[in-house]
Amino acid sequence: MPGLDIASLIEPALPLWSADRERHLALLDADDLSTAALVQSMARDPVAVHHVVRAAMVRAAQARRPQTPQSLEQCLQILGKSQLESLLRGLPVYERLEARHAPHRQLLGQSVYAAELARRWAIDQGQRQVDAVWLGALLYNQLLWLLSFHHAEDFAQLGLLLNSRRQVASLEHEHYGAPLNQLARQLHARITPLELLLSACEPGMQPSARDYLAMVHGDMNTIRQHSSRAGSWILHANDLAATIVHQGSWMGSRLRLFAALFRRSGEQLWIQARDQLLHLAEQTEFGPGLAGSLLWSSAPAAQRRLSLPYWCPRLAPAVSAAAPSAAQKLTQLQTELAQQTHLNGLLQTLMRLWLNAGCTRLALLIFSADRQKLRTLVSHGWPPDAPLPPLKLQVHDYPLLASLASKTSLLVLDHDTQARYEPHLPEALRQSLQRPALIGSLNNGEQALAILIADAQGSELGDSTRKAVRQSLQTAQQIIAALRAARAQAQE
Repeated sequence: MPGLDIASLIEPALPLWSADRERHLALLDADDLSTAALVQSMARDPVAVHHVVRAAMVRAAQARRPQTPQSLEQCLQILGKSQLESLLRGLPVYERLEARHAPHRQLLGQSVYAAELARRWAIDQGQRQVDAVWLGALLYNQLLWLLSFHHAEDFAQLGLLLNSRRQVASLEHEHYGAPLNQLARQLHARITPLELLLSACEPGMQPSARDYLAMVHGDMNTIRQHSSRAGSWILHANDLAATIVHQGSWMGSRLRLFAALFRRSGEQLWIQARDQLLHLAEQTEFGPGLAGSLLWSSAPAAQRRLSLPYWCPRLAPAVSAAAPSAAQKLTQLQTELAQQTHLNGLLQTLMRLWLNAGCTRLALLIFSADRQKLRTLVSHGWPPDAPLPPLKLQVHDYPLLASLASKTSLLVLDHDTQARYEPHLPEALRQSLQRPALIGSLNNGEQALAILIADAQGSELGDSTRKAVRQSLQTAQQIIAALRAARAQAQE
């Protein structure tokens, strides 16, 4: 592993599956050549897309085109039929994958699925450059494809990069001879996949950390697997580093997203995120102070305690500036909540507000389409063996929950109300919750939408917390009513 030449991740070229190449060539040889059919064929072949986009980027740079290609169709047009055919015929092919290439097969399939999720997200959000979002998501894992195929025996050893508290940049230099973010720039002459994906999003409609992870990792199960795979996160961080260094005007939103991605990470990933932010700060005009502030503001209490001894000698002014009072933070979140125009963002902001109001554990339960079932969608702060995170309920078995969800309301479960309400709660809630606890509901007209459950692990929830939570539910309900009215008007 030490001394591996970073250029060897690019050469030799990544092979194509022989059946895929024959399919592409057959379409090129057809008398009625269809660009749409060729794009559709290549959409199932991330390796071919990788080579096509790379060749188109190089050709665009040589021709000094003012615009970088933003879609696969534009890349095909830049290359033309003859050059595309020559490219495909000149690439190596393989007839079958060996057992050692299992990670490579998994990553290619995951990339196709993640790209489709990205396309759906872009369409649902009203993004204009849907094809660019799709292409950026499809190509995102290309660093991992290259490493998993050409250096499969070293794939697992990337975790060694996190076994030291030294700066990630120096570790990469030791193992590869150069920082990996330079490789991200080399793979595409003028733009990285991450830069393409994020640049295609409207400035006011950037993806949340959860949306972004789904777009590049496929689904939440895969995200959980990758969050414990050190190598994946190192390449992820460096792809983001290359994007931030090249695209300075968007540094703030990129760094905020980066910090949010590591919010729930364990100690090793948190240390890696901290080091990477300082590494970015050294390469840009962003400055280590503001980089530290972003990381600090995204961290939960446990990670702040972990990082405080590290940050204080360097960034004491930034740390103090990045830790507003509880009242200031709540005011900021209440304003952000009132400005939400999408249901997903509304629920995410609502959960953040509850956590900042004094709750330390929170779960979001979502009703099924027929409003007969209730399941946990997101949970925060619960131990792995708690019965609440995987909770699934039949609503008609619990009249209290059905009544609570009939209109937007808040139930406070404390010593005064415990005897009245607790017997009517599911056993999983009685086992998990520590009093006092809050159970809030949201309603979409006459239909139950979601239930939020939170506590402070036995600590008292003061009047200010209860007031902030109650006001947040009222604000959320007003936004939901406005969204519902706007949808009904649009249908008319």
